[in-house]
Amino acid sequence: MGEGGIPVTIFGNAQELVKQLLDTKDIVRRRKEGGWRIYEPDEEWVYIVVNDEHLCPVCASFGGKWDGSEIPVSFPDVKNTHPIRDMEVNERYPDVHTTFPYLRGQCRCLLHFVDYLYTLLERLMIEIEEGMI
Repeated sequence: MGEGGIPVTIFGNAQELVKQLLDTKDIVRRRKEGGWRIYEPDEEWVYIVVNDEHLCPVCASFGGKWDGSEIPVSFPDVKNTHPIRDMEVNERYPDVHTTFPYLRGQCRCLLHFVDYLYTLLERLMIEIEEGMI
C-alpha cells in the first residue's frame, strides 16, 4: 500500500475481483465529481467565538461542539464565505447576527468541521464496503 492509501479487502474469483475494483473506482469517481453531503449526524462541528471585548452574549452562548445535523437548524443563515476573512474548506460562517437582527455589528465567529477528512474517509469506506456486498 502506498503512502496515503486505503486498505480494502476484496474476495472472489478473478471476474468478481475485477468487478469489485471497477465498482470501487466508480464510487470514488462519483464522490470526486459530486462531492459530499455536509451537515450530517456523523460530523462534529465546533463553534469558534472571537473572544474579545466585542464578543456578543448570543455568539458566546453558541460556543462549543455541535452535531452536523444541528447546524442548519441552529444556524439557518450559515454561509460558505466569510465577509472579513478567508476560510478553510472545513469552515463555515454562521452569520448569527443576520439570524438575530437586533445584534449590532458583523458576526466574526466560525463553525469548524473537526476531522473532516477522517469523517469523509469513513463514509467512503462504508460506501465501498456496501458496494462489494
